[in-house]
Amino acid sequence: IYRTERHQTVKDANPDAKNNDISKILGKQWQMEPDEVRDAYKKKSEAIKEEFMRVYPEYKYQ
Repeated sequence: IYRTERHQTVKDANPDAKNNDISKILGKQWQMEPDEVRDAYKKKSEAIKEEFMRVYPEYKYQ
């Protein structure tokens, strides 16, 4: 979720960067985020996961 939301901003700031470079930049940014921001994204992730499991209760990763 974090990467999806921030990818375009990093790409705009680094137009010649390849996806692996963008991932490295975003990884460093994620590590520097305060706990409050990281916790908010983790809560978003859990909410999405719970909704997915509610909609697709029989889903099993293979």
